[in-house]
Amino acid sequence: VAGYGSGMVLGSIVGGLADQYGRKKLCLCYCLCYMFSVSMKHCKNFYMLLLGRVGGGIATSLLFSVFESWLIGAHIEKGLTSSSSNKTCSKDEEEKWLAKSFSYSTYGSSLVAIASGVLANVVVENSGKMRPLPILSGNIIYVGGYIAAFDSCLVPLVLCAVLMVCLWDENYGGGVASNTHRDEEIAEHVELVSVQRRDSGFAKKHSSVCLSDDENVEVEEKSSESLQPSSAKVGLLSGIRTVWNSPPIFSICVIASAFEGSMYIFIFLWTPALTHIENHLKPTANELPFGWIFASFMLCCLLGTMS
Repeated sequence: VAGYGSGMVLGSIVGGLADQYGRKKLCLCYCLCYMFSVSMKHCKNFYMLLLGRVGGGIATSLLFSVFESWLIGAHIEKGLTSSSSNKTCSKDEEEKWLAKSFSYSTYGSSLVAIASGVLANVVVENSGKMRPLPILSGNIIYVGGYIAAFDSCLVPLVLCAVLMVCLWDENYGGGVASNTHRDEEIAEHVELVSVQRRDSGFAKKHSSVCLSDDENVEVEEKSSESLQPSSAKVGLLSGIRTVWNSPPIFSICVIASAFEGSMYIFIFLWTPALTHIENHLKPTANELPFGWIFASFMLCCLLGTMS
């Protein structure tokens, strides 16, 4: 409940923060938040576990918002959408490229989820029972058991963070696609002012430099300020107005909320429900192979993406 609650609260402002401070940075924050959540699962302390679940809720909000925002921003930056500045892509082509990207993403996520479920089941079976770490007194830190499945996700999280840092370009909301585009716009603005001043008689005769260094710096600073993304509050209010004034977007939000709500209820209850049934039918049986069960769920998702 703490994880879902933190996701509900932070989910409303994550989009604005990503638009203002950069989507790549928020994607990296996802990796950090989930690493923190995993590390807290080792603690035998209610408040530490609660704090870890809050971190997991924040990570979930980031996962389902900023990654897709970054992807769309990257399409704009590469000129693959009709909203790009070079207008090289028609509306049909824009939908084709975005549809391909999201299709590959969903298909790949299902494959990775299936493999993750199988791997988690193997890791749990080979890690033994959950036990306190022997090098620490007080039985505060625990390892093994189901915790080992969470520990195994630290490797791909670190790998994803490294790939983001090395391969991704930053992009923002408010019409600013990347740092490169911002620098290009600033340079164009400085050049335009230079030409205007030269044509207006500001430049001296035979002078090839129209602005002094101080003036160039001043223009760049003003241009940077004018190109800064809007604040998170303004972005949130703008998003609310857009949803409220657009019936199709509003209906999609309602449908998505109902679907996500039912999905979260299922995620919250399927493990205890199956455990209760298993204990009622076979009280002495071994623990259920939750990893294989999860992999079967993800296989159904994969079949849905192929239909």
